[in-house]
Order: sequence, then structure tokens, then C-alpha cells
Amino acid sequence: MKTILSLFFIVISYNVLAAFNSDTLKNSSIIKMTNSKLGDNLILSKIKSSPIDFDISTDALIALKKANVTDVVIAYIVEKQTELDELEASNLKNNSSTGNHTFQKSGIYFGTDESKFTKLDPTVFSSTFNGVYFPRYVCSLIGNNANYTLTQSTYIYFNFIPSKKDLNSTNNSGSLSEDYMDALINQSVGSNVAISPNEFKLIKLSVTNKKRSCYWNATISHQIKNLPSKFIIDFRYEKVSEYTYKIILPEKIIPGQYCFIYLSGAQKAFDFEIK
Repeated sequence: MKTILSLFFIVISYNVLAAFNSDTLKNSSIIKMTNSKLGDNLILSKIKSSPIDFDISTDALIALKKANVTDVVIAYIVEKQTELDELEASNLKNNSSTGNHTFQKSGIYFGTDESKFTKLDPTVFSSTFNGVYFPRYVCSLIGNNANYTLTQSTYIYFNFIPSKKDLNSTNNSGSLSEDYMDALINQSVGSNVAISPNEFKLIKLSVTNKKRSCYWNATISHQIKNLPSKFIIDFRYEKVSEYTYKIILPEKIIPGQYCFIYLSGAQKAFDFEIK
């Protein structure tokens, strides 16, 4: 009977932990695990190895206590969330500069002046194999035009704020983040961690049949880094603060459709138009 009960407890524990495996832990997550009779050691281990976003206000802590969360777990929640909040505050402070380049999240930002910026959204692209005599891989984005239009004088910044997950875990291979740039920094996409613009390529896209695309020869390998030079546009960048880089486009860049693509295992492209 004891063996059956033990196995039953293990199965319940596994199912509950699996349910939270790819989620950011919140107060409600802790209450669910507590209600499922998971012990303190399991809950503390889960907190330590997961991204977190706890509410540690007075009312929230009282609610945890009323939900029978133990003092040990509540104290650990306060400790880890406080560390995370301090880290975020430090990131923002280190990321400030005299040019007011302070971005609260990782990403690629653009603007027509130095005071107002828009975050460049990534677009999913497809990679297909075409050709018989001259086989090649074609990377395509749907639509003739990108959502955003830039000019030669548009300010562009790359921002790489260290992932929140680093505070809780030494394992950077976590689940796919809701934010693509965060996922690149968190090593959820690709084989490396993106930490500078040098790990991206600026690509000039061809527009045909309501698609924007580029290609590379299949005889080379199925890798973005092996794109023919005709698609690659060289750009420079300057580090303006701890985690921010200013992108400098070529002086005579040709109007058209472009995108920034991460070199290691890209799944999306940061596309835009230049007029």
C-alpha cells in the first residue's frame, strides 16, 4: 500500500511540475503546487530553475499565507523577486547614456529622433528547397512590404539586456520566450547567445510574387551565414551604453526591403523597408 501511495504521489508531482515547465512562475503557480501537496524542497527547486514574476506586495504575501504556502517558501519568493527587481533596476541604470538611450527590454528599436522609438517586430520566415540542376534554399517572408518604413536618417539601436532567467538558473537552454530577442539572449533559439549586432546580418530582400526572399546554394549548407554576398549589406555599429548599440547604415543604401537575421538558427527576421 505504501508503494502504491508513493507512486501516486510521484505521478502527481511530475504532472504538476510539467504543467509549469515552460511558464513564468507567479503567485498562482505556487498556490497550485501547494494545493497539490508538493513539498517545500520541490517548490523551492522549481522557483530556483524557472523564470519568475511574483507579486510580493503585503496583500499578496497575506494571500499566499492564507493559501497555506509555508513561511520558508514565502521568504524564498520575496528573496528571489527582490534580487530580480534589483537586477532590472541595475540594468536600466547601466543602460542609460547622455543620449537618453534607455530601453527597458531587449530588441531592435528605431526612431526619427533621439527621444521617441518604436520596437521593430520580428516576422516568421519559411525556408524551402528549390531547384533540380541548381538546388538552393529560399528564405521567404510573406508580403511585398514590411510593416515599418525607415529612411537613411532613421536612428536604429540594438538592445541586449541579460535575461531574467540568468538570476535563477545556470541553464540557459530554457523554453521559448514570448519575446524573440529575449529568446535569442536566453539561448532558446539557436546554438549560441546573442549579445551584439555582430551576430546579425543585414539582408537585402528580393521582391517577387508577393514575397520577399533571399537564397543560398544548397551545395554549401543549410545555414543563413552562407548567404551570397549580393544579399548582404555591411553595416557598422557603436556601443553607446552597457547593453545598447547604435547601428550605422551605409551612406548610399539602396531603397528596398531589408531585414536583420540572427546567424545561428534563426526562426524570424526583423524586417523593414528603406525609402
